[in-house]
Amino acid sequence: MSALDLRDLLHKQIDLLEDPDDIHDLFLTVNDFLGHRHLWKKETPEFMEQLRRTVESLRGGAATIPDSQVMREAKEWITK
Repeated sequence: MSALDLRDLLHKQIDLLEDPDDIHDLFLTVNDFLGHRHLWKKETPEFMEQLRRTVESLRGGAATIPDSQVMREAKEWITK
């Protein structure tokens, strides 16, 4: 499916939303995505510095959360 087809499909799905809370949640999600997407497309100095600090923190013994716990909590959050 082309990017244009996907965009058209997305617009149609958005038009089906009726609940104001759903529309607001979608807006916040898209806004957050657009605000962070530059980090996914290029390695900015800020991103690289954050990555360096994160790696140093982990090497220093920072606590981590197992994937299984993240998945469990995400499922609980989604179903609320």
